[in-house]
Amino acid sequence: MLQWDLVSRDFARDSLAADEEPEGRARVDAHAAVLELARRHGSFAEEFVARNDLVSALLDTPDDTAALPHVSWLRTALTGAHELDPEDVETVLWKLEWALDVAERTPEVPLDRWRAAVDDLEVGLRAAGRGTGPVHAARARIAHATGDRAALDGELALWRAAPVSAEQDACPACDAHERALLLTEDPSAVLDVLAPVLSGELACDAEPAASRALVAEVHVRRGDLDAAASAFREAWHGIADDPTRSDEVAACLRTLVRLGNTDRAVDLLLPRLPWLEALDPAERMWLAGTGAWVLDHGARLGLAPASVDGRPTAVVTAELRGLADGEARALDDRAGSTVHADALALALADEPVAAEPTLPPTRLVAGPGPEEAFPLAAPEDVVGLAEAVATAVRGLDPRATALVMAWRAQREAVRPRLDSPDQWAAAAFLDRHAAQDLDPAQRRELLLGAVA
Repeated sequence: MLQWDLVSRDFARDSLAADEEPEGRARVDAHAAVLELARRHGSFAEEFVARNDLVSALLDTPDDTAALPHVSWLRTALTGAHELDPEDVETVLWKLEWALDVAERTPEVPLDRWRAAVDDLEVGLRAAGRGTGPVHAARARIAHATGDRAALDGELALWRAAPVSAEQDACPACDAHERALLLTEDPSAVLDVLAPVLSGELACDAEPAASRALVAEVHVRRGDLDAAASAFREAWHGIADDPTRSDEVAACLRTLVRLGNTDRAVDLLLPRLPWLEALDPAERMWLAGTGAWVLDHGARLGLAPASVDGRPTAVVTAELRGLADGEARALDDRAGSTVHADALALALADEPVAAEPTLPPTRLVAGPGPEEAFPLAAPEDVVGLAEAVATAVRGLDPRATALVMAWRAQREAVRPRLDSPDQWAAAAFLDRHAAQDLDPAQRRELLLGAVA
């Protein structure tokens, strides 16, 4: 019998009324009042239902960590004197897994509370006769976050060996992918873990596309550009539009830069930056850090836009870098390690990056700006540029065009600094030549400036 079937009429009325409140704080407050009523009644069934409903209400609020104490209480119900209906057991197990996910992805939840959430799940799974694979997976992630390699190896072995009960919705392909994410500093281990996924022995809706994104980065860092390009092609279309695969998307963007295809990386990054708002801190660290790195390389090659959503690209890049560093610091402070900062620094190291594009480029790397033909470091350089243009024109030297373009590119910056008759005369001479291939309106404006 469900616990709901054992509650009083007054409790049922108030509980149903609380469910009618708008999602968010109003519903949370209403269910908190129902919990107080259950406590006054001293009814286990009512407190079970009230806490379960309060946790569900908290799922729709930013402060979902407030649900953790209630989930711990529900866990005690699995091992107490009250026998629960299988449907109630499933509800509690789902809430335990959800609470663990909240604790893991929220740096503000202390490490000991994170460990306690894992312990709660273990108690719940054992009480229900379920396999403990999710427990060992969670402890492996804790060991990884704290930099405890011995514990990580031990938990990975237990995770692989753990039996899976018929009621558990386990995916061997996804499990292999999750294990590989904990071994990215060891490329050989990544390839070994993912071998059955890449061969097609293990597969699901998400795999092998997601794992090929990880493998592409392994190959490109080893210098096997052809294998990396092939893995990228096989991965991208399976993950490109899925925000829940933001880590794999970030890996693909890094792979593109290392393949010499920063043009593609910039183009694919920009429409995915809005994902950042909805990601958890670790995901945000990877996408923001990768985004800053991609834009840095784009700016270096002249492939980044001048602005992103109307803001200077340099400002956006700095903000992304600061966001990534801040998330890494928060995650590491909680774990007492530098694992996240170190992993980010390794992934965003500037070597190796191919000098030439491996995949067909969508845009060519920008060459030197026109000002490079004759940089005007000081106002007096204008006289030298005018003399160079005159000499080139007299000699029918094709370099004359580049010199005139150099003047156009630097004109607005240098004209206010001119302070002698010879400099003004040189500027007027250059303006007359610069006006030759402009449309009539632009030519008139330039020539009026030349005689001003």
